[in-house]
Amino acid sequence: MRQRKFLKKIMTWMTLVGMGGVSFQLSGCDQSIRTTVIGGLNSAADVLLLSLTSALFQSLENGGQDDDLTGGLTGGGV
Repeated sequence: MRQRKFLKKIMTWMTLVGMGGVSFQLSGCDQSIRTTVIGGLNSAADVLLLSLTSALFQSLENGGQDDDLTGGLTGGGV
C-alpha cells in the first residue's frame, strides 16, 4: 500500500515537472510554434478531462456496480 502511494506521488511529480518543462523549452521558440504546441496540449487536456468526467458519471449511473470491463482493474468482478 505504501509503495502505491509513493508511486502515485512520483508520477504526479513527474507529470507536473514535465508540463512545467514544456513552457521553459518553448520560451526560445517561434511564437507560432509555441501557440500550436500549447494549443495542442490544451486540447489534449480538455479531451482527457471530458473522458474522465464521462467515465465518472457512467459509473455513478451504474450504481457503483462493477461490470466485466472494470472488474479486473478495480480488483472486483469474477
